[in-house]
Amino acid sequence: MTAQETAILRNSRFAVGDTYFELEQYPQALRAYQSAANHYATSPEVLDAYLQIANIYRRLDRRPKPARRWSRPPGIAADSTRSPFRTDHKL
Repeated sequence: MTAQETAILRNSRFAVGDTYFELEQYPQALRAYQSAANHYATSPEVLDAYLQIANIYRRLDRRPKPARRWSRPPGIAADSTRSPFRTDHKL
């Protein structure tokens, strides 16, 4: 496959998601963007897919399921003044 054909195929995969999004068929758009993001994970265009996935979740008024559980770094307690998770920081 030529470079031009590869680019056309990549753009077509993202266009499927765009089309479903414009038609407000969000579950289908979500699947299309996730597929494109997984297939082209190292391509800069994947950022567009991630943005659209976030837009879909916002439109559906729901949060994505976390891929894994996040935890605090070892040795930092939840009530520690050094904790990066504190919410009372003064800006």
